[in-house]
Amino acid sequence: MVAIAITIVLNVIVTDLNLKIDTTAEKLYSLSANTEKVTKELKTPVNIYVLEETGKETAGLKEILNKYDKLNSNLTVTYKDPILYPTFANAYKKTSSSTVTAGSVIIENGDTGKYKVLSQTDLYGTTATDTSGVTLSSITIENAITNALGYVSTDVDGTIYYTSGHNELAIPTALKDASERANLTLTELDLLTAEMPSPDNSIVLVFSPHTDFTQEEIKKLTDFLDQGGKAMLFMDANMPELTNYNELLSYYGIAHEQGVVIETDSNYSLTSYPTYLLPAMVSHDITNSLTQSKLPVVVPFTSGIKNLNNARNGVTLTPLLSSSDQSYLKKNINPSTYEFEDGDINGPVILACC
Repeated sequence: MVAIAITIVLNVIVTDLNLKIDTTAEKLYSLSANTEKVTKELKTPVNIYVLEETGKETAGLKEILNKYDKLNSNLTVTYKDPILYPTFANAYKKTSSSTVTAGSVIIENGDTGKYKVLSQTDLYGTTATDTSGVTLSSITIENAITNALGYVSTDVDGTIYYTSGHNELAIPTALKDASERANLTLTELDLLTAEMPSPDNSIVLVFSPHTDFTQEEIKKLTDFLDQGGKAMLFMDANMPELTNYNELLSYYGIAHEQGVVIETDSNYSLTSYPTYLLPAMVSHDITNSLTQSKLPVVVPFTSGIKNLNNARNGVTLTPLLSSSDQSYLKKNINPSTYEFEDGDINGPVILACC
């Protein structure tokens, strides 16, 4: 599958924009359908070790872990008091100088010994306060634990290869953090000099290039994709016309719609910010975790994707995010007015697809 997006749809903007989330106890400690599926499918024993003092366990974390524990008999949750067992965490230090601090959670495959250490930074966000006074986010905890379960239960490690040499935009911290949480390693890829990675367990990331690819580079990419490789292709509103890159997009039946999307339906944009979209989301494996979490997805200052209806055999375009039918694509990205003008394109506009 080739995943194509206009912007980082996983960079959910919450705190800075004063968006409200349901943080009731019922929602805070519930597990998503994806987590239940991953946990129930565990075939090997997995140990979850919680490094917290006896009697001082974090109530919210304990409640969430109890829900995991009940889903699969192969999964065991054990609390290890770091005062009573001061050397227990030493076996899980990556280097002699690294530390595994109190409050961390260790996920370990009982058969292979493969493990991942989740620090308090990995686990806790800022959406609600539990009965012990610790501020928690069940979404942060759940994502971290579920991703760790997936990581330790497989002997395959994935890599995201990001292209360079085409004035690509800097990869945002949000994407780097999301990749790390998903156990994916980020590695630079120079298409002019390097061999393409194996299509197995590899993703190629092209993040908003501003100078074109050579035809040889495009051939490397299409060969990689034809062999079953995966790619994430990003464009931004300021991206210039790139002939060869557009050929790659056209190969999969799409084109970059240059301009900026203006949303006039207040249900699909932030108040007073018509270029900050709250897009409609279809139900799909890619978007299900977002819809189930009920977190808002904000897509700021974005261009669009056009369906050319000419995709090669075997390729089906599935829109993931789109603006409303009251939106439009303004061709001038630096307009003097947000009003609809001649040459602008009526919505809905596809913002991300696969």
